[in-house]
Amino acid sequence: MKYGYETKEIFDNGNTIALFTRAVSPVATLVVTFEAGVKARYTKDELLRHPTFGKSFLLNLGCDVLSFCRRRPLWYQDLSLCEFDNVLAGISGAYERVYLYGSSGGAYAALYFSRNNDFFPIAISPRMSIHPKFGSDIYRRRHVPYLHEQMERWSIQGKKGAVIYDPHDKFDNQYVRHIVKRAFPRLDYVKVPHSGHPSGLILARSGQLQQLVRGYISGDNPVFSGLSTEAKNTRFYVFNLAKHAVRHGRYRAALRLLVAAEKMPEMGRKANEKSIKQLRDRCVAALQHGNHLA
Repeated sequence: MKYGYETKEIFDNGNTIALFTRAVSPVATLVVTFEAGVKARYTKDELLRHPTFGKSFLLNLGCDVLSFCRRRPLWYQDLSLCEFDNVLAGISGAYERVYLYGSSGGAYAALYFSRNNDFFPIAISPRMSIHPKFGSDIYRRRHVPYLHEQMERWSIQGKKGAVIYDPHDKFDNQYVRHIVKRAFPRLDYVKVPHSGHPSGLILARSGQLQQLVRGYISGDNPVFSGLSTEAKNTRFYVFNLAKHAVRHGRYRAALRLLVAAEKMPEMGRKANEKSIKQLRDRCVAALQHGNHLA
């Protein structure tokens, strides 16, 4: 941790823990972050030292950071609105501005916990994997109880915030369209086509995520004009283009894109060799059966 900051635990319910990192000298902005992943392998002392989601970047912007982390995959269902509000009530009054920031399941939390306050959510590719209707069968089979209020029943007209997502990602688009937009119709919805899930991966690589978040936190209302050339020249982006082509029956075009993707050095869990091979085999099988447009 940089000199001039201190970190302490201010909440722990046995699964979700909140770590408060603040500057020794007062600052004007607090950013509340929500981890999308599970930190089960970390002890409490290790969590205090671990660089949680966005923490280093936000501290460098001059913000204090309150990090919510999960020890088990409960998707923050163990944390109620009342509990969250009580945690924030003890510290938020010291700040001029408070933001809630997260990606994927963390983005869901950033939106959900903005319910009873005027905090500004910045949500990247929000998704709730155990949602009864718009979740994933894989995660719903884990039988984690869905305890939160259903956001699609809300209609909070005055809420300001930002949602950054890929409109071509099936699950993200459905979740934003049917749930988030119903709950928060006046947020700034930033579409990043073919950025995949979560959109922040490819945006961060080109520095555009940092620009957007910095703009929202500074109150500049940033305008997104499209992915940079650097972002598009990545295996992840080209792989997403190929998946889009497959969904529209353009298997030859998808194969050409997959060949190009394989030549790119970028590796990662979202566009690895196994994923590319599986999609390529699907294209070849479809072409062999004459099921294609181009």
